[in-house]
Amino acid sequence: MPFQFAHRARRPGTGLRVARLPVLARAGPPAVHERLRHRLLAELWESGEPEDGSTADVIRTNDTGTHLFEALHAEQPTYVDLREAATRTTEVRFALDRTIDRIFLVCAAAPVEPWAIEAIEGAFDVSVIWWGDGSWQGAEVHTVVPGRG
Repeated sequence: MPFQFAHRARRPGTGLRVARLPVLARAGPPAVHERLRHRLLAELWESGEPEDGSTADVIRTNDTGTHLFEALHAEQPTYVDLREAATRTTEVRFALDRTIDRIFLVCAAAPVEPWAIEAIEGAFDVSVIWWGDGSWQGAEVHTVVPGRG
């Protein structure tokens, strides 16, 4: 049985939020990141208003919960890219002053190493979705993107 993180209901003190959230905000986004973020935002708008955040690319609440989306900067994402994004977004989830039910890493294409998807989802409890063949793909894409799955 794979190891599973137990998510604590306890929220961090103000100190972590004040000290870490500005550091967690990303530097200037490259073109691939912005292209993905805008594509995702356009589709999410079809079923309600997503939030554009300063600590995450998009936060969206629907009938399946509150989801945090982070678009990766890599055109061909690797395990290392996914692991770095999963670590960062898991820390953001902990530091935010609200409950985040699910994190989605948004990729420009399927990860280079196919095994990386299962490894990231199992180790970090983070979902991986990507744009391919003209639509969003990934194990849980149907829960967040209207009309998918």
